Amino acid sequence: MDTLLRLGTEAQAVFLPAVAAQGGEKPDKPAGWAYRVSCLWTKYRLTTALLVVRQDHDAARWVQQPACGGPARMPAPTPQPPVAGPHDMPVIEDPEEARADLVPAGPAAVTHAAGKAVDEVPKALSAALRETPEDIADPLVGSTVQGPENRRAEHLRRNPGRGA
Repeated sequence: MDTLLRLGTEAQAVFLPAVAAQGGEKPDKPAGWAYRVSCLWTKYRLTTALLVVRQDHDAARWVQQPACGGPARMPAPTPQPPVAGPHDMPVIEDPEEARADLVPAGPAAVTHAAGKAVDEVPKALSAALRETPEDIADPLVGSTVQGPENRRAEHLRRNPGRGA
């Protein structure tokens, strides 16, 4: 898991959303996700959710395929997590738009880091986070930089306003 948060609202009891940023197709990943989600659920005794973030549409579709952890007649539970990919995440190039809703802005920066918006999306998020309290900004910065092969986003975070 790349990012683990503890969230709760008046309408939603406290739960742990875990985010895994995945680079390539790795057949052993579903078993790893099942193990980690189970460990988090056991350790914290809180409902745990998993979100997988990918940078390309084909890989995102791969994650969405059902995976079976046992024989056909005795299937073991395996996670089938929601996937955030460039096909279903907004391209947020405006700092004001990113600031207005930071929750999708972080994963959007990761999912679009390999596409045409590789420069503008991280710049918008970086500008939005400059005026965001550290306790909110830090988890987003960490999960954005840890995205799969996200060297460009890391460079822009460390060198705001400068190109590669």
